[in-house]
Amino acid sequence: MVTTDNFLLQHPPHHQHSTSSTTTNKTTFLQINLRKSEIPTSTLLEASNSHNPSIILVQEQYILDGRIAGIPRSWNQRLSKNNKAGNISLPSCNKPVFLQSTVNSTALKIQTEQGPLTVISAYFSPYKNIMETLQELHSILTDLGDERVLICADLNAHSRIWGYANEDTRGAQVEDFLLAQQLYLLNETNSPPTFEHRDRKGWPDLSFIKGTDFANSCTWKVLEDYTHSDHKYILIEALLSQSHYSYPRFKTAYGGHRRMLQHLGQKTKQLVQQIEESNTKDHLAKATEELQKAIFAACRKAYKIKKFKLKINNWWNQSLQIKKKELQALKREELTSLKTTIN
Repeated sequence: MVTTDNFLLQHPPHHQHSTSSTTTNKTTFLQINLRKSEIPTSTLLEASNSHNPSIILVQEQYILDGRIAGIPRSWNQRLSKNNKAGNISLPSCNKPVFLQSTVNSTALKIQTEQGPLTVISAYFSPYKNIMETLQELHSILTDLGDERVLICADLNAHSRIWGYANEDTRGAQVEDFLLAQQLYLLNETNSPPTFEHRDRKGWPDLSFIKGTDFANSCTWKVLEDYTHSDHKYILIEALLSQSHYSYPRFKTAYGGHRRMLQHLGQKTKQLVQQIEESNTKDHLAKATEELQKAIFAACRKAYKIKKFKLKINNWWNQSLQIKKKELQALKREELTSLKTTIN
């Protein structure tokens, strides 16, 4: 017998009394190496206001007391164990879940209509063996199986495929890794350099993804924004579908509970047996759907349906949501300061 601990039901069942609608939203990601400097890191807020990203993937960010300095408290941040790579999820991000941090990378997961999407930021020094980082990424990808993945990394590797005039050993190792893991490179051969310092220029910042459909929905661009860093912002936009389901709501405050239990009780034995005999993911999903249908049918027979009007919000947007979070953070600081003064 299987247990529900092993499975995550990604999509709700389609009942005959439910209605659904699907919208396709553009999800934006920013990527940049901040060269461990305070001033480039402080440009993140301005870049956020300009491009409205859900997640910012950073490398060599400025760290103070174990955290990325100079960003709003309402932004959630996760760092690699060596503090060289970080993921920043903004308030507009749809319920991000921290996955894991390794020495050179950090990963978080978000949910979309097509299933989960894992976002990974990684950095590796040009003076170390790159195979350590590639092995870390390999382990994460193995655990994720067929799930979609976006990886933004500064790997300091040269290859003609992503813009360099030459190829080094690290570049060949990265190319082999991409082929072995069936990853799609978003970088374009003729793109502007992602790194410029005096007379030097390069393309060390790479973006690659897993999932054919996901690859076809993404655009990739090097921005010309002034960053105070020798690296440039990279803008990645993906079209991600999201479905919205609505179900009747029942009036339960006026009795009818005994009648509902009587109707449900007629199928209890059959439902319990179906769950106990489930030995695959599909069997358990089917049994769960039948249980939900039985509860819904019993409620239909026992309760009246609530009537309500759908309110459509046409003015609330991502920028206002960010301002709301920042205002709440300021209120908390004011209360803390007031308590300290009183004491």
